[in-house]
Amino acid sequence: SKGPWFLDAISIADLDVYCMVSMMKSGFMDDIQTTICDRYTKIITIHNAVAAHPKVAAWDEAHKK
Repeated sequence: SKGPWFLDAISIADLDVYCMVSMMKSGFMDDIQTTICDRYTKIITIHNAVAAHPKVAAWDEAHKK
């Protein structure tokens, strides 16, 4: 793919990766280390790219706990 995405442009697959990694990093899942995804550089690259997307960043900001 070109760029950080799973395909050539952001897709539902990228959003799914973002959601899953965010949940794992949050500590929400018992017995799952929050660093479990860190060694998978492509997965983290996708996660970070989705997090930086203006619409995702705006949604996250509006829904902070």
